[in-house]
Amino acid sequence: MEGDLEAGRSVRAYLADYLRTSQNEIQRDLRIGRGTWPGLRDLLSQIGYLKVSRDPAGKVPSVSATERGFAWYGIDVSTPE
Repeated sequence: MEGDLEAGRSVRAYLADYLRTSQNEIQRDLRIGRGTWPGLRDLLSQIGYLKVSRDPAGKVPSVSATERGFAWYGIDVSTPE
């Protein structure tokens, strides 16, 4: 669980810097194994920290950060007023 939390924080921080990125880029840049990524992605989605878009066939064309996930990990992505 501890490893998942740290990996989740890394994904959140990455998405704060690269809002429009692919899953392949996340996996490559953060060195997350292909066997590890689906479980981590789904865990972050289930707890509301990651939005996972699925096509009608169930494939995942994109993932994006949620405000809840950023807030939980203490990452401020708000724009200054």
